[in-house]
Formats: sequence, structure tokens, C-alpha cells
Amino acid sequence: MKKIIYIFLLLIFSYTNFCAFAKEKKPIRLIRDSEIEFFLQNLINDILIIKNKEKNSIVPRILLNDKVNAFVLSGDKIYINTGLLQNVSSIEEIQGILAHEIGHLQLGHFQSRKLFKNQTSNRLSLAFLTMLSLSLSQSDTDISGLILVTKDLGLKNRSRYNRQQEMEADIYAIKTLKELNLSLIGLKNFFEKVDKRHQILSNKNFDTYYSSHPTPKNRKELINNFANSSVKLINKSINFEKFKIRLDQIKLKVHVIAKDKDRVVLLNKYKDDFLSNYAILAKNYLNGDINQALNNINSIIKTYNTNPFLFEICGNLNFELNQIDEAIKNYTKAIKLMDKQNIKSNSLIKLSLARALIENDTKQNLLQALKILEELIPFEKSTSFLWRLIAKTSGKLKMQSITYIALAEEQVIKNNLKKAKQYASLGLKDANISILYKLRGK
Repeated sequence: MKKIIYIFLLLIFSYTNFCAFAKEKKPIRLIRDSEIEFFLQNLINDILIIKNKEKNSIVPRILLNDKVNAFVLSGDKIYINTGLLQNVSSIEEIQGILAHEIGHLQLGHFQSRKLFKNQTSNRLSLAFLTMLSLSLSQSDTDISGLILVTKDLGLKNRSRYNRQQEMEADIYAIKTLKELNLSLIGLKNFFEKVDKRHQILSNKNFDTYYSSHPTPKNRKELINNFANSSVKLINKSINFEKFKIRLDQIKLKVHVIAKDKDRVVLLNKYKDDFLSNYAILAKNYLNGDINQALNNINSIIKTYNTNPFLFEICGNLNFELNQIDEAIKNYTKAIKLMDKQNIKSNSLIKLSLARALIENDTKQNLLQALKILEELIPFEKSTSFLWRLIAKTSGKLKMQSITYIALAEEQVIKNNLKKAKQYASLGLKDANISILYKLRGK
């Protein structure tokens, strides 16, 4: 009887936990965008290099969430809310926040939370399963990101850092910015912005910064103690060898992802020709005028033809208009530019290229798509979209055993192990299946 009561209480706890997430005005979901991830990864790598850590050992993941926040819950990922990206005004603000989160990892704060997490792991697992079942009942969309994020958010809400740890991470961030010879003004401006909005607007999107973090006043005082008067410039863009990415360019893209027309309109007055045209592109896209948006990006590319991410956008717009050959051409151009400039972050563009090749539906294109997807397995093996595309491609090519293994991998990501075993056993019946899939099936 006690056991039944205990399970019942846990189910109530689980449902309450789900409802807490459901209160968000917009659903929290994982966003994958090659340009934004590349932009953030470069900022993270600057910090890792100066700290003698391996490049790309920590990667950014973007959440569609209005809250102005970023957080770490494992040793290799920083989650960054779109709300944060929408509210920063300089590169230094972002870099300071990223350095703060990396500080939590490097100072061992994450390890100090593991005991608490282990004590509550059974309850969290049950909560997660309940959330998953409720989520599945409401949507048939890709949920691999939702699964991973939901589990991490559950842990985040139950294992926060204390104010002492937050202060230590602040000091780590400040020292890191100084090592990078970057201004502390950007980070100070961010704390002032948070303070102002909290006091004047009582903006609940900023409230999460006050529950466990030091007050903005204390943080500004801390920055003043470390401030270097010789470094005052703040940056609005990152320059690469053949192109640059502007912060407002990233913000416009985030506004589009968040479907925030009002912010796009507010950012529609630029002296910079590129940003002015990019804002018009964003506005046309959000208004549903895809053809005009395509004209806009083609016009931009005529002047800025060394930026691979512009060709990716062009490919995406052509794909939406079902102009598959043009989409393939633009994705291929983007990948070639990235290879030429030694940019390694091309997995997502290659996924888009594979998707377009599959839609083209010739045997040659299907074989090319399968080859691209198999090359991406080491880098995107936790992405269910990858396995879904492999299943679709191999199915069209009558490679049924590969289809089964790919479906099994997708079910593993979705935590449906019983179904995964069923698919894997079907795939392994083929004695001639390639070693790549045989090993994964086992």
C-alpha cells in the first residue's frame, strides 16, 4: 500500500513538473542553426584556447525560450536561450556570459551538484517519462531535442548553483575577458540592462537571474574592481578570413526563428547596407513572401559572395519553394566555401543537402545522400533527424536492413528501447549488412 501511495505521489510530482514547463508562453525546444552555432562556437573556442583547453570540447546549443539566460548541465554543452541572444548589445556581453558558464565547469561547480542529482535521479526519471508521454500525446514533431532538453531542464531546476559559486564564476569570466584583452564594459552594460528592466518593467524573462545570482549592483562593483581603463571598445561583429558575422545579423535570425515580427520591425533602420537588406529579407520571410525573400538573399549574395551561410539561407528558401535543384546547388556552394576556408562546422548544411538530394529522388542522388549521411554519423549520432533521413534514403534504395538499424537508432534517442531492439533484431537478420550498421545494431 505504501508503495502504491509513493508511486501516486511521484506521478503527481511528475505532472507538476511538466506543468511548470507548460507555463511557458512558447514551447522550449532545441534550435539547430549552423550560422548561430558557428558564431557561438568561435566565442567559446577563444575562451578554451586561452585556458589551454581543447577546441570544440564544449559546444553551444540554442533553446527557443524567452528567458534571458544561459546554463551548463554537463561537461560539454552550454545551453543559450534565444531570449539572451535577443537582448545582448555586444560581442563582449555574450563572451562574458559564456565565460561565466565555462567557469562553472572549470571551477568544479557542476561536480558539486552531482550528489543532489543522484539522490533525486529516480524521481527525475519518472518525471521525465511522464513529460515525454504528455509531449508525445500533443505533437508528432521531431522530439529528440525535446527529450535531451527536458531531462537537462529537470536537473537544472533542482540543482542550482549557490550565490558563492555564481560570484566565483563571475570572477572567472571577468579574468577571462581581461586575458582576451576584451572590454568589461559590455558585461557591465548587460548587468545594468538586467537591473533596469527588472526594476522598471518587472520583466519576468529576467527573473531567473535574481533567484540564485548575485545582484547586478554587486556584479557591477565586482567588474569595477577588475576594470582595465585601457580597454574600452566593444565589438558588434566577428571578422573571419573572408567574411564577417554581425551581432545584429544573428539577432535578426533569432527573431525570425522566434517568429517575432515586432523586433524585426524595430531593427529595420540600419546605416549598414548589409543589415538593412538582411532586415528586409527577415521581414519578407516572416510575412510569408518567400519569393521576395529569395530575391533579397540573391541580391545580398551578389555583394557578399564569400559567406557560406548566405548560400545556405538561399538553399533553404529554394527548398521551401520546392526548387530542389537550386537548393542543391546553393548547399553545395556553401559547403565548398566552408571547405575552402577550413570551416569545420558544416554538419547541418550537409544534412540539408542530403535532404534535398533525397527529394530529388534519383538513384544517383540517393546514393550520394546516403554517403553524406554516413559521414555525419560520428558528429550527429544523437540527432534523430539524421537517422530518419538514413532510414528514408535506404528505404528508397531497398536497403531494408539499414532502414531497420536507422529506425532503431532513432528509437534509442527517443528512449524507446523496446522498439529499438525490435528494429535492430530485424536489421541484424541480414548477414550481409555492412559492419558500420552491424556494430550499431548490436
